[in-house]
Amino acid sequence: MINSRKKLSPEEHITLYWYSLAVEGANLKYEDFRITESLINRFNKYMSDWSRNFQNNPARFEKPVDWDIQRPKTEYFSNQLQKGHEFEVWAEEEFKKYGIDIGSYNDEKGQFSGENKAGIEIKHDMRFKETGNLYIEYKERLRSSQPWVNGGILKDDNTKYWLIGDTNRYFIFEKQALIGIYQRLANNETVSGCKMTAEKQNGTSMGFIMNMQASRKILFAGSIDEFVRKTNPSAKSPDIYYAINSFYHGSRDCRYIKNKSDEFITLFQSQQEAEAAGFARCGNPRCFCVK
Repeated sequence: MINSRKKLSPEEHITLYWYSLAVEGANLKYEDFRITESLINRFNKYMSDWSRNFQNNPARFEKPVDWDIQRPKTEYFSNQLQKGHEFEVWAEEEFKKYGIDIGSYNDEKGQFSGENKAGIEIKHDMRFKETGNLYIEYKERLRSSQPWVNGGILKDDNTKYWLIGDTNRYFIFEKQALIGIYQRLANNETVSGCKMTAEKQNGTSMGFIMNMQASRKILFAGSIDEFVRKTNPSAKSPDIYYAINSFYHGSRDCRYIKNKSDEFITLFQSQQEAEAAGFARCGNPRCFCVK
């Protein structure tokens, strides 16, 4: 926010000038630009609204940093980068609900050592909903004219887990389990539900596809909630309600859902949210005593 009662800094001068051009549509040179108290008030309100909207929906507003100076990217790469980043931000916010900061790397040097300090690779599979298959990458290149380099599960970094899918349905695997499938396929072994393939439209990715039956065999966790319970039992538990069929439950240990697979359960952050989606409260008196 800009304090109109104090002397404005050089950065505040140019910020207000660009605000008047980009947001308010002014058409004037800086020499003709005038700063008024009402302009500052409008700017402050705009920034307040922007910050609130950003914080409420970071996956929509946060942009990835494209390191285009060292390695110019294709338009296809840039578009994929943005879509993938939105999913990464969504996953990062989900982990924060458990008090876990996965420590995402935003600089190029950091990304070469892994996607985040937690060692969780986050991949948005944009065709999963359409095909029902997961695409696991193992080689990549920026352009089809360049040589292949190890990428995805073969990238030498700190990754221990792969979270892949979309915001409606995703899966978490141990990286070594995925490498095991790749090695078997590379040795021409038959792996039920899996086969080698390549991204054909741009020729920049090689991988294998895995159907749902094969995915379930090596699944480590079917939700971030299950992942946290397995890897960090001491992490704080957010208010989470578990919905399946016609009812929502306050405890994952409720006898009605204890043996149900995570992939069939919808999570809500409040009872009101669950009820608004059409679910009724579980009748088990022990189900909500922990809330």
